Amino acid sequence: MHRELPNPSLETNLIAYYKFNQGSGTTAYDSGPNGYDGQLGGVYYECCGTSTAPEWVTSTVPLFNCPVVDLGDDQMVYYGYNPMACATLTADVYDGTPPYTYLWSNGETTESIDVCPEVSTIYSVTVTDANQCSATDDVLVDVMDVRCGWMNNKVLVCHTSFWNPNIQYTICVRKWVVPWLLYFGDQIGSCDWYKNSTVLDEMPEFESVEEIKLFDQEFYEENFKSDDLISTIQTAINIYPNPTAGIAKIDFEVSDQGQTTVELINIQGQIVKQLYNKVTEPGTKYSVELNAFDLDKGIYFLRLINGSEIIQEKISIIR
Repeated sequence: MHRELPNPSLETNLIAYYKFNQGSGTTAYDSGPNGYDGQLGGVYYECCGTSTAPEWVTSTVPLFNCPVVDLGDDQMVYYGYNPMACATLTADVYDGTPPYTYLWSNGETTESIDVCPEVSTIYSVTVTDANQCSATDDVLVDVMDVRCGWMNNKVLVCHTSFWNPNIQYTICVRKWVVPWLLYFGDQIGSCDWYKNSTVLDEMPEFESVEEIKLFDQEFYEENFKSDDLISTIQTAINIYPNPTAGIAKIDFEVSDQGQTTVELINIQGQIVKQLYNKVTEPGTKYSVELNAFDLDKGIYFLRLINGSEIIQEKISIIR
């Protein structure tokens, strides 16, 4: 009532839909799917410019649109590392008639809420406007448990060796060390999540940056320094900082000569930006920047294509 149907063809069991907004003539056109036009009655006499049909008048019935609400893309939080353990959810409302009221699935009644789930949770909001029209949307806040160490007092980090960017393994570190590692391109959480890991007998734990650097050196010298395989150039991509709220640097190298493309894609697999598209040489390190200021927050993927080889790394845009 008091609004037009935005898409009559999607209305279930709609027989006919008359707007009575022609303004002239004797036909009430059916805007529904069946075309059942109606005859209003009366006759129009062209000779005399007169009609016995009902007279068209301007209606005083108010028309309005119901609101549309959008919670944006799914988000990821990291349980066990407080700076990244929460997400801000905002109900963006379009159309409708303000003021709006909000009712979230957790009982909150504000436009934006902060949530810090310990398990992956779907949150929904119902927005009601001044005309009592309502709209609902939901969003998934995915949770990665990054706790480790005694009493879960440390944080899992997927660490890239300072000695060789092709060596990555999961480490357990003090929380104050995490920002420093993220700045230099490490990723929070287990390397198993990113599907790129060097298998260790057991996960090492560290109290300081100096301990990590020393372990990197010893691990490289003991396991890879004399190994011919490590000298083989591999296609690799490294992103830092990740997550990012602004500019992220992307370093990469390729195994084969040829055209290389670096693309940013969303979780639906759609290309958002093409960051690089040039001929590259193996053994050379390349860099490109991602400007994330114009992107919606959420999970994206950087895809590198070099000949027939394709690798993909996840990147989180935060605000």
